[in-house]
Amino acid sequence: MTGLDFELVENVGYREFNGELLKDYWNLNHLSRNKFTYTLSELLIKYKIQSAAKLQSIVKYSGHLKFTKLLDCGSCARDFKIYHRKDIDFYKSNWFKDQLICDRCKREKINTEVEEKITAFRESISLIKKYKISPPSQELDYLEKIFLYVLITKVKISDQNLIDLQQWQCFQSLEANGLEYVLKGIIEKGYIYITDIYDNVLLQQNELKTVNDNLMAYLSYDNQRELKENLSLNFYNDIFIVLPDEFNKKEDFILQLYNNIILHELKNDDLKEIEEFLILKRLREVYTLIDFICRARNIPLKKNNAFEIDLIRMIRKYDLQHVWSIIFYQAKQAAAELYDMEFNQRSKSRFSREYVFPHHISSYLDYLESKNQNPKYPRNLPDNWVYSEIELFVSSSIIGHYQKWDKFTPKQIQAMWLESTKASDEDVLDIYENNQ
Repeated sequence: MTGLDFELVENVGYREFNGELLKDYWNLNHLSRNKFTYTLSELLIKYKIQSAAKLQSIVKYSGHLKFTKLLDCGSCARDFKIYHRKDIDFYKSNWFKDQLICDRCKREKINTEVEEKITAFRESISLIKKYKISPPSQELDYLEKIFLYVLITKVKISDQNLIDLQQWQCFQSLEANGLEYVLKGIIEKGYIYITDIYDNVLLQQNELKTVNDNLMAYLSYDNQRELKENLSLNFYNDIFIVLPDEFNKKEDFILQLYNNIILHELKNDDLKEIEEFLILKRLREVYTLIDFICRARNIPLKKNNAFEIDLIRMIRKYDLQHVWSIIFYQAKQAAAELYDMEFNQRSKSRFSREYVFPHHISSYLDYLESKNQNPKYPRNLPDNWVYSEIELFVSSSIIGHYQKWDKFTPKQIQAMWLESTKASDEDVLDIYENNQ
């Protein structure tokens, strides 16, 4: 029978035990090994049993077929018991294959591998060597000096010049969002050092997390406890401010940075750098406002190059308050059209939903340009708006007018920036003392 050695086991203690019926039920036709000698109908007639259900019950409790098979581990075996013909598939080899998995050996193998991973993880922590930091020697660009100065003066830094990780992340998201290239330049020139000593440890910890998620059911109590303990460990690569060789104290370096910024005479390259910085900063702010109003009014939006061109066209010409006024009003118009598209079958909108808002902005900009007009009313930024520390530093310490930039276009800010670099030494000293 399917190449297996079966043994017929009898339960002679069963009150309705029928040995002959049991043998006839499991007897195979020798001319055809995949067919039983008697059909159920023939057995019902031969033994004068009223129903197939009764026959199956008598056979089940009178005995069973048994065969033994080596499990997939290669060392353990399992007895298989068959009580009904339907449990045998003559036309499928190894029809019991899914039952050949040895749970005990599988658990032992998995737990051994997990123990090895945990040991390797713990050893990798102990093998970490202290890093060596070389002082920077390259000169920073003008904007890089401003970013570094604001970072050092506004972010919590330990006596060992270690930057607080959470504040570093906040600085990145607020000050360097869209302007990552400035921070990258500071890092590449060595004024900020980010260690990578835990990179391998974090990779191994992530592997342990995958093991914990996928194999929890097979793990011993001790391994579960060990995994939980090791996964609870936090590893963060340290972030340092690195002082040039000539400075022993952070405060001295801060003072020189400040003087270099304030006394710097802008050149053409600086002006181009400032213009790019202002456009990218303003573009990031506009995207923040657009995301805000789209969430508030449930407006779907497809951001693409055409949309960004319209945004740049808008921010070059208008200050942020007037830009916000345009965005706010056109979002209201777009929301009304989207409502009409959804609930009015006669809607004549020619656009898919995610292009409605960009079309309203583009059309309104075209209208203003054709009429040679400006938006009539500015609009104050949302109450929870967070102003950039870079902006506030430049406004107070370089430009010196202590005004936020939402009332000016990037070109106006650039012009004021340029004009302010012509300040006298006395003005510079006054500004510095006021900021202390």
